[in-house]
Formats: sequence, structure tokens, C-alpha cells
Amino acid sequence: MKFFLLLLFFPTLVFAKNNYIKETLNLPPEEGIYNFKESFKRLLLTDVIERGLRKNFNEQVRAYTKSLLDIDFKDTKAEFWWPRLTLELHTNPQKVGKIISSEGTKDNATSTYPSGVLELRFEDYNLFNWGKDYLLYLNDKATYSRDKKRIKERTRELKHRLIKTFFSVDFRKKVEKTLRDQLQKANFVYRFNREKVLSKKTNKQDFLQARSDFLRIQNLYLTAKRESEFAEEELARSIADLPGSRYLLGDTLKYKKMRTPILEATRISRNNSPLVLDAKLIYENASRSYEYQVRENLPLPKFEVKLGTYAFMFGPDGGKGQYATSPGNKNIELVASINAVWAITGRNGILNTRRLRRSLVENRRESKNLERSTYFIDSRIRQRYKMIHYYERQIELGEARVKTNIRTYDLILERYTSKKTSWINTNRALEELATSQIELDRLKFEHLKEKVDLASTIGVEDFPGDNFENLAKRMKGKSTTSP
Repeated sequence: MKFFLLLLFFPTLVFAKNNYIKETLNLPPEEGIYNFKESFKRLLLTDVIERGLRKNFNEQVRAYTKSLLDIDFKDTKAEFWWPRLTLELHTNPQKVGKIISSEGTKDNATSTYPSGVLELRFEDYNLFNWGKDYLLYLNDKATYSRDKKRIKERTRELKHRLIKTFFSVDFRKKVEKTLRDQLQKANFVYRFNREKVLSKKTNKQDFLQARSDFLRIQNLYLTAKRESEFAEEELARSIADLPGSRYLLGDTLKYKKMRTPILEATRISRNNSPLVLDAKLIYENASRSYEYQVRENLPLPKFEVKLGTYAFMFGPDGGKGQYATSPGNKNIELVASINAVWAITGRNGILNTRRLRRSLVENRRESKNLERSTYFIDSRIRQRYKMIHYYERQIELGEARVKTNIRTYDLILERYTSKKTSWINTNRALEELATSQIELDRLKFEHLKEKVDLASTIGVEDFPGDNFENLAKRMKGKSTTSP
């Protein structure tokens, strides 16, 4: 009975529980159609990176993939370096009961006693094969190393994506704040004109224009608020947070110019760019495969050690053990053999010339592919540096533009309340102020994205001496600790 109870609980003990499903099932039911229950959480950039790397579903899957790669390569390594030793048990059919009896069959037709053989087998150990097996082993080892590095690259890409997602929320919240400020200023002008039109100190046209502009900015603000909420939902998915989570960011983007020279970035990409590393792996494996084909086509002897088998045979009359490397031979021997096959007609060409040619062409093709990948990365790096330089120049102009527009709006608003300028000038100044501020924030965000994409292109987590976490500036009045 205890055994069957253990079987019932075994799946629960073995398989990991899905914490997300458990959490969501315990949530209270929501009432109403649009009654979205939202919980605000305070987040820093470091919190997002830590939670994302720890809780992201894809990252958890990659941890299992890494374990499987380690297990598979241990098999490959043991198969190459060590002789295969197996313990085998084979038994003859043994009668354990009788279902239907027959008068013409003897009772001892099938033995009731156990019999069989227990063997300890040593497979022939390849001592020297002119490096052919070693070349194949090196290919497997290089592929294993590259697969493990790809997992680290996916983790690095996740970190970069988390950084961009965090600052995307920061940018959307800045746009929302800018439009909220613009809405407040438009509301002031609207109320000012409403009071004036009621006291018949201004014409109705200015009042209606101010009201129309106030409603237009309200639409823009609601759109910005919606996009901000969507960005927060994307951030919640990235860190495996509950759907509907809302965030109060404790960090904002700190603009910093690019400091790593383009030649340094190009040099780093030679040994770190994922595209270059993939092409380099294929080329090096193709080179070893060609060398293997050349040696395989030669009549080279293969040297092996015959280790034999120890067998213990048992039956009704007892047991007996014996050791042999071959029938009638108990010696451990070093043997040499040649196994070569050359085609005369048909596939692979005479004396396997087409097979060798095919392997050589593949090697040369992958060499050219490595050159192409390196060239492509060099070109991509140059393009990204040009875009970064473009954004830095635009940001300089944008900062000056915002300062000018602030002074312009204050002056025009003062003149408008004194009836020294028209409403159209006030509206244009307010629109220019909001547009220039949003454009400046967008340029800074695009500048950050381009730097992060550049780091992904050259294959580094951060630039030398320039950590991405340092681009997060603590907001004024925000505590340094997170809940």
C-alpha cells in the first residue's frame, strides 16, 4: 500500500511546480468590464536586470539547455578518451508458472532454474588512428563550446533587452509628463479665455480655438498614457511579473556620449561577435573535416588493444567464469588493421576524388563566409557609430532648442495675457515647446538603443570602462532602496 501511495505522489516530488499558475489562480476575481486592478511597484534598473535574469522564462529554459549540453559532451569525452566497459546480464527463459497444460509436453520442457551469463565487456580500445578520431572529437568539442557560449550570448541579449525596455518605459513616462504639462498650460489659456468671453473682454473665436486646442492635447495625453501602460506591460513580461503590474521608476536615463573608439570596437568584434564566431566555428570544423577526409582516403593502419570479455555462466549445475579476447584466445593483444574503400565508379568518383574535392570546396566556401561575416560586422559597426554621432549632434541642438522654447513660451504667454499678441502665437509656442521636449527625450532614448545594439553587435555586455548600469540616474526624492 505504501508503494502505491508513493507512486501517486512521485510526480509531485519530481516535477517543478509552476509558480506563475499558482499565483494567478489565487488572484481575487475582478468585477466590472474595465475595472483593471493595478498594483504599482517601484523599480530601479538594477532591479529589472536582476529579476529578469532570475525569473525570465526563457532564461530558465536556457539553464536546462546548458545542463543537457554538459551531459551530452561528457558522453562524447568519455567515449573518446576511455575504453567502453559494460556489464551485461542475459538469462535463458525460466518457467515461473503453467497457464494451460498439455499431455504431450514434458514437465521439464522449460527449465525452472535460472540460467544465463553475466559478462564484463571491454570494447576494443583505439590506441592510434593517425589523428582521425581526434579530429572528429575536436569538431564535437568546438561545437559544444560554441553552443555554451551561445547560451551566454542569449543571456547577454536578454540583459540588453531589459535595459532597452526599462528606458522605453522611462521615455514613455517622460512623454506622458510633457503632454500633461502641456495640457495644464492649455487648460490655463482655455480658462483664461472663458473668463474673458464671459466678461465680454475678448472675442468668442479665441475662446473656441483655446477650447479646441485643449481637447486636442487631451487626446494626445490619453494616447501617451496608453502607450506608457503598454510599455509597462512589456516590462512586466520581460521580468515575468504578473500581468497588469504598474511601475514607479526610481531611475531615469542619463545621457552620456560614446567614448569607445571605433577601431577598438572593431578589434573586440573579431573575437566576440556572435556572427563572426559562428562563421569561424563552421570554417574551423570544415578544415578539420577536410583533413579527416584526406587521412581517411589513405591506407593507414589502425592500432587497437584487444581487451576481451570476462563471462560468468550460471545454471542448475552451478557457475563458471572465464576470460577471453576471442574464441580460444585469452591474450591481451595490440593489433593493427587497414580498412580502406576506394570507389572506382559511381558516387564519390574514382578513388574518392569527388569526395575529397567536395570537402575542399566546403572548406573554401566557409573561409569566404568567414570573410563575409567579418566584413558585414565591420560595416554594421561603422553604421551604428554614424548613427550614434548623428544622435549626439542632434541632442546638442535639441537641448538648445528646448531652452529657447521655454523662454519663448514664457514671454509670449505674458504678452498674450496683456493682449499684446494673438492666440495663434501662444498656441504655436506651446506646441513647439512640447514637441521639442518630446523630440529631445526621443533622441536620447534612440542614442541609448543604438549604443546597446552596438554592444550586441560586437559581442560585449558593456563597453570597456562604460557600464550600462551607470546610465541610470537616480530621480530626485527617490529612495535608494527598493521594496
